[in-house]
Amino acid sequence: MLTAVTLIFASLFAYDNAEFFAQVKKERAEGYRFEYVGKKSASEFTHTLPVVDEQGKKWIYWQHKK
Repeated sequence: MLTAVTLIFASLFAYDNAEFFAQVKKERAEGYRFEYVGKKSASEFTHTLPVVDEQGKKWIYWQHKK
């Protein structure tokens, strides 16, 4: 049962973020890598998987850089 729930959760996450993963795949082929940048506002970046705090603000900690 736990395996099924985990599989469903992972599948929904991948489906919901398919555009992000496609962009990352394309950029990795161009030489981009994820780099730790500290806490930054997610509104500055187009393709992100932000952390959302209690006030609804979106933050990132990693950025795709060349």
